[in-house]
Amino acid sequence: MTLDALQETVDGWQDVYLTVLNDTLTRPELASALQMIPDVSVEVGEPTNSKGPRKVEAFTSWIVHAKSNRNQMVDLQLAMLWTVVGHLAPAIAALPGETRCYLNVHHIMNGGEFQGHGINLSSEWIGFLAQVHGEFDVDQYVVEAERFRMKYVVPGRLGDRSTTGPNLG
Repeated sequence: MTLDALQETVDGWQDVYLTVLNDTLTRPELASALQMIPDVSVEVGEPTNSKGPRKVEAFTSWIVHAKSNRNQMVDLQLAMLWTVVGHLAPAIAALPGETRCYLNVHHIMNGGEFQGHGINLSSEWIGFLAQVHGEFDVDQYVVEAERFRMKYVVPGRLGDRSTTGPNLG
């Protein structure tokens, strides 16, 4: 099966990213230690958006997303993310203070599809997570078929899987 054919079989919308949390370093210090500017970061002590009992962030967060179309298969997004952050394991492992690392996959599936695609975690990612004492976090949601088409497919192009994110409009 060609890559194009593989991409056509995607059954949902995915978001793949690496999260590093640290309780000691500031955002600039964490970016400097990892020698990479993140896509998203939050400073320890900043007010939190969660409705939980915690009022401020306990960790500085550093997040890098796969630079890909979110309708591409998870395996392809994991491979793309690897090319960006795969070399960071020694730097993450050497961070001071309490550090947590997560390889995150959010997968929103079309409830009208009867079979979804699995996720293959390569041996490189397994070694990376072992080195940084990290975790693999997969959140999967099945959305009713009509709602899926309305929210995650480009309007006017029913079945088009080229959108780069949910249609919030």
